[in-house]
Amino acid sequence: MPPHPNIVSLKGTYEDDNGVHLVMELCEGGELFDRIIAKGHYTERAAAGVTKTIVEVIQMCHKHGVMHRDLKPENFLFANKKETGALKAIDFGLSVFFKLGSEQGVAQAIIKYVVDFKRDPWPKKLGHQIADADLQILMGVGDVDKDGFLNYGEFVPISIHLRKMGNDDHLKDAFAFFDKNQSGYIEVEELREALADEDEANNEEVISAIIHDVDTDKDGKISFEEFTTMMKTGTDWRKASRQYSRERYNNLSLKLFQDASLDLGNEER
Repeated sequence: MPPHPNIVSLKGTYEDDNGVHLVMELCEGGELFDRIIAKGHYTERAAAGVTKTIVEVIQMCHKHGVMHRDLKPENFLFANKKETGALKAIDFGLSVFFKLGSEQGVAQAIIKYVVDFKRDPWPKKLGHQIADADLQILMGVGDVDKDGFLNYGEFVPISIHLRKMGNDDHLKDAFAFFDKNQSGYIEVEELREALADEDEANNEEVISAIIHDVDTDKDGKISFEEFTTMMKTGTDWRKASRQYSRERYNNLSLKLFQDASLDLGNEER
């Protein structure tokens, strides 16, 4: 990186028998984070000035093909303790280079940043593919205050649940919730017990539909392998019968969500 008034400078490098030592510019003003905490809040004008500096630093980095990747208040230091002290970006330990390219065919050549999203650092290989219907169920459970949004405290338990449901140990716990007699199968009577709190006339039709949909070897019961396939491939109770109301499917899914695999209070602390 070329010299820039808002990027910490490297003064020199020295090597001894134990390692290479980097001597950086001294910034006595402390972190932007600490100054924000000390102030309590910034005026709109002051915040705009800080934001402008940060954007200029990002622009400078990108102009030279550098992606910082760790921008946060802790990684900006003030040169001195004065209110007008220069704000400087530090800690390029996670930064990477990326290639610059050009795009033609418009009124004038436009420079663009070409980032290969198939290569590091962009493949964020985390996440889950969730059917819309399942997402609605999770929202119904997680959105405790029913404001239509998930705050941090509501989102974390759902994330933990999804991660657990991809783990065979927790699938075993979920399976055991239904397999009350520990026979290794979810049987008709156990499904009947799971639906016992729902006073509906067509419970038997629903049970038959679930067995028909999930019981791939047609032995009249659901093995752990069949249950695992159902959970991992997205087949769910709702697909088992068109006659089963959405509300009642939600109730059954919530029962699994709340009682089977989610002992979050104790395990995730």
